[in-house]
Amino acid sequence: MSVRQQSKHELVAAQRARYQRASRTAKAQILDEFVAATGYHRKHALRLFREGPPAPRVGHGGRPRRYDAMVIGTLREVAALSDWLCGKRSWRNWCRRWKRRRPCTWTRRCGHGCSG
Repeated sequence: MSVRQQSKHELVAAQRARYQRASRTAKAQILDEFVAATGYHRKHALRLFREGPPAPRVGHGGRPRRYDAMVIGTLREVAALSDWLCGKRSWRNWCRRWKRRRPCTWTRRCGHGCSG
């Protein structure tokens, strides 16, 4: 069953007090219902009932951005003006323009055959 993460945390908050007051057999029943509803493993559900839902995450994580918005905008303009020309095609055009008689090692590896 697919349930949103926020809904699962709300369910933990609602069931947590009931779980802590319940007897041992009632706890097993509450735990079974919760695992069936959320798809969590029993041990994880026990931790959630004991500690409560985790704090919300801050930020998006990952590596910091390398370029700012101004650089990205400029790159998009250049790419649009060149009709989204990729690096391989531009390398092939450079080789043709300078009439290279034999392919360089890069083109041999990639197999573009831009010897002109």
